[in-house]
Amino acid sequence: MIPYFLLLGYMIIFLSFSKMIKTDLFFYLSFAILVLFSGLRFDVGVDFISYSQMFVDFRNETAPFLFEPANMFIINMVNMLNIDYQAIFFIYSLLIMSGVFYFIKNLSPSKEVSILLFVTIGIFYFSTFNGIRQWAAISIMLIAIVKLIEAKHIQFVLFIILASLFHLSAIILFVLVFFKFRFKFLYLIVILFSSLLATELLLFIINNSQYAMYLNEVKFDQKGNPLLLLIYISILIYIPWFLGYFSRKITLNTHEIVLLNMNLMSILILMLGYQLNIDFLSLMRVNMYFQIQLIVLIPMMMNKVQNHKINFMLMYLAVVFLFFYYFNTVYNNGVYYNLVPYQTILDR
Repeated sequence: MIPYFLLLGYMIIFLSFSKMIKTDLFFYLSFAILVLFSGLRFDVGVDFISYSQMFVDFRNETAPFLFEPANMFIINMVNMLNIDYQAIFFIYSLLIMSGVFYFIKNLSPSKEVSILLFVTIGIFYFSTFNGIRQWAAISIMLIAIVKLIEAKHIQFVLFIILASLFHLSAIILFVLVFFKFRFKFLYLIVILFSSLLATELLLFIINNSQYAMYLNEVKFDQKGNPLLLLIYISILIYIPWFLGYFSRKITLNTHEIVLLNMNLMSILILMLGYQLNIDFLSLMRVNMYFQIQLIVLIPMMMNKVQNHKINFMLMYLAVVFLFFYYFNTVYNNGVYYNLVPYQTILDR
């Protein structure tokens, strides 16, 4: 567990200096340490061994299947250079962190708080230790979102296509095209009920895709912590109301509208998943595309609080909660998620 608390300690130091000195140096140092911590790990993360074996099988040309083209490009490049397959994990780590930090730097009103949220909340940084192909797609999506907000639509489309080449499920991200529109509450209700009525069609599409196994074969035992799940859903619902999404008296800029629409999409996915009886972890993997915006929306919401005493109290409570969440993930769930003991390639 010591490496994880050293990681958090270094991050707090770097982010504190970044906030006080107003320089990007410590921002990029925090980027470097997160890349190294993830990229140099060995047998850390639930999927590590299975990915490792697959990478070896690809090198020996005995793999039973191929990944999406962008993943195969990375694997083939490493194999062509005849370097250790561990380099693949480092490349993915660099790619994932690059997208996350690009997103934060361009959109967050408090990039230090956003990074702290990303590191301490288990569904973000620790999640990148598993499902690395989907997280590569998410990182590309984050760049695409910035391009969408900047009205660079051709670049947006190209990045979404690239994300789909890392994980086919990213094709759903073309829905982001509509996220620049601020929907009326009535329209959202119509979309919700239309989606619920179309669940049979959705089931048919899933059952005839490669993701049918998540409905029929792959079932996970974990149900999620009820308290944390309640907090998560409450935040998803509260943020659009707090930021005035449905109030025409409040003007929202483009990036606020896009991020809040991602929030609403997350709520829709959770409701559809419940209706379709998709198990918790499979549902949260689908939802991964539309939960990352919280690392920007939460600082945005806190910045809207004008009363300095209330703002300070909220910040203090948030930090206490984040430390508790981080400790709970590492100490109580570390073995389950194969986070502990932490090892590097030097330990193998």
